[in-house]
Amino acid sequence: MSLPDGSGVSVLSPTQPLSRPSVTDDGEWIVFIGKDKKMHLIVIDWTTGTPSETIIQNQPIWVNVAIAKDGSRIAAIPDAVSPLIQVFDFGLNEWSDFGLYNPTFSEGVQTSEVQYADALEFDHSGNFVAYDAYNLITYDNGTEYDYWDIGFLQVWNPETSFFSSGNIFKLFSSIPDLSAVANPTFAKIPSMCWPLTSMMGSQIRFRFSALTWRLEKSD
Repeated sequence: MSLPDGSGVSVLSPTQPLSRPSVTDDGEWIVFIGKDKKMHLIVIDWTTGTPSETIIQNQPIWVNVAIAKDGSRIAAIPDAVSPLIQVFDFGLNEWSDFGLYNPTFSEGVQTSEVQYADALEFDHSGNFVAYDAYNLITYDNGTEYDYWDIGFLQVWNPETSFFSSGNIFKLFSSIPDLSAVANPTFAKIPSMCWPLTSMMGSQIRFRFSALTWRLEKSD
């Protein structure tokens, strides 16, 4: 860490990170999962350049966490193979669990091949969490097909100032065979833009600075 003028370089934390740190837009709050699998928060006083660290969730059950740009809420992934993202809102002082699924074009029909999420990041509104997920399909004959894709989970409803029902939209409606897409990162300055149509027919635009597209080798 350094002050705005580049002086005072120092180590922010002695804690070894397990996850990539997530930072609020003002740079004051940083959250991450330590190798102890607990949830850590670093608060920086930029007037003095002094960081202070606390454990905000002391159960050793976490693998990843992200904080909203305005610091209003966090999203976290537990250390379990389960299709689940948990969100804590600081204003409500309350957790909410969101099950992950793959939406289909048939109204009310969902599929359950999502195994778990990995990367996650809030959009600029703090209402949506972008995540990548590992999917596994087992066919009737016993063969399996797995892939990674990117989803958008609505975790907050700004009209009710409460948790959302957890609607999910996909970046791509289908992924080509032997390929995967993962690691979404939102852009501060628009460089890539996808309009996604929600189940209600409205369009939501997300902009990315990076994502990973992997072409896998066939056996």
